[in-house]
Amino acid sequence: MTIESGNKRKMQYEVIMSAYNDANVIEITLNGFMYQSDKRFSICIADDGSGPEVLVIVNKYRDKGMNIRHVWHEDQGFRKTIILNKAIASSKADRLIFVDSDSIPHKHFIADHKTHYQARLITTGPRVYLRQVITNKLKQDKWIIRDLENNFRLLWLSLFKQTKKAEMAFYFPEGLLPLLNKFKSVWPYGANMAVDRQDLLDINGFDEDFLGWGGEDIDLIRRLQLNGVNYFGCVGRAIIYHLEHPIRIPDDGDVTMAERKRVKLNSSVSYINNGLDKWLANHQN
Repeated sequence: MTIESGNKRKMQYEVIMSAYNDANVIEITLNGFMYQSDKRFSICIADDGSGPEVLVIVNKYRDKGMNIRHVWHEDQGFRKTIILNKAIASSKADRLIFVDSDSIPHKHFIADHKTHYQARLITTGPRVYLRQVITNKLKQDKWIIRDLENNFRLLWLSLFKQTKKAEMAFYFPEGLLPLLNKFKSVWPYGANMAVDRQDLLDINGFDEDFLGWGGEDIDLIRRLQLNGVNYFGCVGRAIIYHLEHPIRIPDDGDVTMAERKRVKLNSSVSYINNGLDKWLANHQN
């Protein structure tokens, strides 16, 4: 789980996977991390209150040799920002890669994030959307994860509306990437982004005033940029494959929360008060 950084120290990577129930989907995604070309990383399941079946899956993969841990809190509604901050606070890694439990990584996912590492830089990659037919095949073990990396097969299926953005997953030669990114850039998003842990500490992590679904990753990325952290998003690198599920509706029923999010997303403040600092005291060396 090491690469050499500019100052020649060994850098630790950890994947932080946000999760809530749906153990079958979590297992499919963990399978993707089992078969990474670069295995030098750990995984933290940031669990927003799942039942015991998720811990069973975590223990299963730990028994298989995966370097995995489980951070959990009681289910009191959608509190993703809080559980992610707890995971960040308890991590010993230098660089954190955020993913969702419904997003299967390409076999070079970890390696790609490492290859394009720079200090003060968010790295991200494209998301290929898998429609329900393919999602069901993966859930029923009729497809294996390696089937997803047949780009021509995915492109063919896209003609029948079974995938979306399959063209973003082509693994082009490294030398072509600067040219490709001039025509098709990838913006950072919460389900696929790597960032130095220190950069997150500098802005106090996720804003825990963001409760309910939506907006927390946009706010985090915005504040990182306000604090001088840039981003690099690349076609055909650090790819994830998104399993289809019912669309979550933004939590606009709570008018007060919706307005609070709107105001914060237009703020020029990078460091927020209600962040991860409260959890750090539990994890001091």
